[in-house]
Amino acid sequence: EPSAGLRHRHVANVLGITGTARFPHHWSTSMAWAGKLTREESAAIATAGGAQWLHGRARVDFGADWDGSVTGSVRTGRSFAEREYGLGFELGRQLPAGTWLSFGFNRFGYVDDELTGEEWTRTGAYLRLRAKFDEALFRRAGARP
Repeated sequence: EPSAGLRHRHVANVLGITGTARFPHHWSTSMAWAGKLTREESAAIATAGGAQWLHGRARVDFGADWDGSVTGSVRTGRSFAEREYGLGFELGRQLPAGTWLSFGFNRFGYVDDELTGEEWTRTGAYLRLRAKFDEALFRRAGARP
């Protein structure tokens, strides 16, 4: 097979920033931006690429155990004309031990796991399990600090 010895390499350099703000009446928002430069090498061909991602979320808490959010995002390619959009919602419930289980649905979306990290941006339904970890979780019973 002629392509059996061909080498393929993908390198992505990613930079991202996030921010969160809390407001009165149980509202919070978050914004995220990420950008990447990529290089693909295969046989004697090398190509460069890049993309940017902007994501926003508005969340409201319903009492102590429920929350709901709306998300929106845009992913651009090398030029701003290459755009993909995402729009969705999520409903979550707090479970015991600081965990949350959420159901979400994206009306439309895209795939770019290098930029989007933990955010689910694909079209369709999903489940998310979140957990809060702190030093109390790792203390042994009866151990003194």
